[in-house]
Amino acid sequence: MITSVEQLVDITNATRPMFEEGGAAMTFNDVSHELFNSVFEKAEETGGTMMEWDVVLGDTGNAQMTGLYGEDKKNVKNITSKGFAKWAHATTNTSWDIREPALNSGTKEKLYDVLQNRINNMYREFAELLQPKLLLTPQSAADEINPHGLSAWLPLGTAGQDGGFNAYQPLYNDGVFSTDYAPGNIACSASVNHRWASWFADHQGNLGDRLIHLIDNGIISTHFKPTRIPKSVDKDTDWGNLRFYTNKKIILNLTQLARKQDDNLGPKFEKYLNTYTYMGAPFMYVEELDEDNDGNVPQLYGYDPLFAVNWDWLKCKCLTGFKFKLGEAYKNTSLGHTVMTLPLDTTFCLYSPNRQRLGFLISRHPNI
Repeated sequence: MITSVEQLVDITNATRPMFEEGGAAMTFNDVSHELFNSVFEKAEETGGTMMEWDVVLGDTGNAQMTGLYGEDKKNVKNITSKGFAKWAHATTNTSWDIREPALNSGTKEKLYDVLQNRINNMYREFAELLQPKLLLTPQSAADEINPHGLSAWLPLGTAGQDGGFNAYQPLYNDGVFSTDYAPGNIACSASVNHRWASWFADHQGNLGDRLIHLIDNGIISTHFKPTRIPKSVDKDTDWGNLRFYTNKKIILNLTQLARKQDDNLGPKFEKYLNTYTYMGAPFMYVEELDEDNDGNVPQLYGYDPLFAVNWDWLKCKCLTGFKFKLGEAYKNTSLGHTVMTLPLDTTFCLYSPNRQRLGFLISRHPNI
């Protein structure tokens, strides 16, 4: 029986590592948070006041075909730029009052289960907070709360395009959607750092053959490889980092198209239930991309968007010590002398060293 907040604090802190491991595992195995899982499950930790990385945006021009005694070119040219991005911070907590009946009934094992369930729910709420943010951009240059999500690195390009590296700079998620900014603090346009542009195509609302054609075009143009490739023609590499993130409408349209083209459907109808893959890569349902979802922001990524992401080129780093850090429980006197609070924090950044390889965006441009 719990007789004091101090007793509950001691028990919670003594078993905190087990709570932390269980909560994270539960969250990363939740299929309703696939984008969240892709970003954070393998995120590494690093230090610094902000995220910084190297980007190669040019060539020295020294490569040449030459005769046996030909003279080498000796151009000296700085082709490396620095990318910068601010950390994004998120926090949550859960609290208990020692007068709660659930804390004072049963064995120590029962008490542990009560604590674990509450902590698991805190992790789940954290995932539900962060997943929509992972699609969006900051509200302004001064924004230190919201991350540079998928639409920062794979923004809208030119309306009506059949596909190309025409997506230069994303828009701030400021409600007006008229101010663009340089992702990674690297300016990009058709004439400046054009190799920093990402690939975009406008499906113009055609979610059948045109969409399939654009997906093929994007895969070829960004040099994706299938997730399964014979080892006789390729090195032993895991290409399982390719994922498609989209809404229910696109997945249902593609599944219907696949069923119609399958002459051998017969009794194997179950192979099309709730799943669609292309070149061995799965399509992951992200409900925030549904048109009727409150979190949908088509001004940033268009209508019925399809994000193709190669996680070898889109990275997530967490600040050292703050990858879903489950803090120490403490007596929360601001809520009363019988209340204990347990905090959970994370500090992270999404970034890319090569926007022409990280993937592509296909959607119906909002300006059409």
